[in-house]
Amino acid sequence: MGKYTGTKLLALFPNSVPNKDWRLVASGDSLTISEWNIPGVPKPTIEDIESSISDEDVVKNIKVNKITSKRNEALKNLTAEWGGDTWDANEDTSNRIASALSMIREAKALGIPTPPAIPWRTYDNKDRTLTIAELTQMGAAVFLAQQEVWAKQAQLKNAIDAAKTEAEVNAIEW
Repeated sequence: MGKYTGTKLLALFPNSVPNKDWRLVASGDSLTISEWNIPGVPKPTIEDIESSISDEDVVKNIKVNKITSKRNEALKNLTAEWGGDTWDANEDTSNRIASALSMIREAKALGIPTPPAIPWRTYDNKDRTLTIAELTQMGAAVFLAQQEVWAKQAQLKNAIDAAKTEAEVNAIEW
């Protein structure tokens, strides 16, 4: 019986729903597909499923998905240090900074007056007033913090790709 047969079946038919579109049944050491409800697609054999994707590829895919989930969690809760304060560094904050700086540049280009400084709140809810140069510097610190998370994900994905065994893949942690 294949350890990852169900996962492989989902990879082959990503829009299918287990126990609705198909059902795998274990009997002793073997598996069978007891139901198949994917219109226009002939029911594959267990051998077809098993030979379509290697167990190593399944293990690597599962680990990559976990690493991606950890990256998303890290980005969501990210902070950056700058100017003696801690700042939110999630993607929403990054977008707000970029929008503010873009609006200021556009306004200046059109000759519209802009404020000399902008109020901004720190991660721990202290109100600060930042000049445009300071907001740009803080934005760079936020961007750098995000890039470190993305670089870590890339490094771990490369390690997963290079792994030769399931144990090597499973040893890779965020």
